[in-house]
Amino acid sequence: MNKIISVSILAVLLAACTGSADRTERGIKTEFDNADSVTEVQHMRDYHYRDTVRWNGRVYSYEIVRKAVDSLGVVTDENGERYADNYIHLTVMRDGEPYFSHRFVKHDFSTYLDAGFHTHAILDGMAFECVQAAGVRFAVGVSYPLSDMSMPFIVTVDGSGNYSIEKDEVLDNVVETLDTLTVSDEL
Repeated sequence: MNKIISVSILAVLLAACTGSADRTERGIKTEFDNADSVTEVQHMRDYHYRDTVRWNGRVYSYEIVRKAVDSLGVVTDENGERYADNYIHLTVMRDGEPYFSHRFVKHDFSTYLDAGFHTHAILDGMAFECVQAAGVRFAVGVSYPLSDMSMPFIVTVDGSGNYSIEKDEVLDNVVETLDTLTVSDEL
């Protein structure tokens, strides 16, 4: 009986010690594939999310796809760890018809980024925020990998299918939106 209890305790401890190395930054999955050494480039795991919202009496379906791509550039942190940058492809359908599609990269936000973010940050993630009179809003983060240093943005897709980018000055709203990754506008 003691052997069974000892094996059970060992199994629980082993499971606890070998838990996932995944890290969540404000709710966006910031999982990196494990790299064996600092000479290898680490990649965030691909992310795919879709949902539907209602705005101005119409149904909007959106899909967010994040993918790490070496060709977008590699950033190096202060410890010499190297990270591939990401692109985020946002597709929005209105009443089942194509409405908006754009592949965002860090450069899309460059107007607002200082030299440190240009050099050491990656396009981290995107999440639905809300619908407003101006359009469907998405929260976006450009961040230093595996850190709390982040620059928050809002991407708004308007009724004509055009988009605008603005720096998000209300950090609490972005953090709450990215933490939940849920849609508050019920169909």
